[in-house]
Amino acid sequence: MLEAIEKLLILQDRDRKLARVKNELARIDPERNQLQSRAASTQSSLDAAKLRTRQIESQRKDLELEVEAQKQKIAKYSVQQFET
Repeated sequence: MLEAIEKLLILQDRDRKLARVKNELARIDPERNQLQSRAASTQSSLDAAKLRTRQIESQRKDLELEVEAQKQKIAKYSVQQFET
């Protein structure tokens, strides 16, 4: 009789472990999907930030070129002014 009870207790313990593992597996898939979605969103935000950075850098270079052109005009007009 004692042996049968021991086997039943072992079986009960294994059933509990199996139920716990099944619950964990059931939670893993939705959690993985959520993390993948969050990763995709973060990647999208990163790509947008990189694009914005490139745009700002391009605008900065354009402004630097414009400033340089204006400096050259000023220098040219200063020379013309002294020549006349």
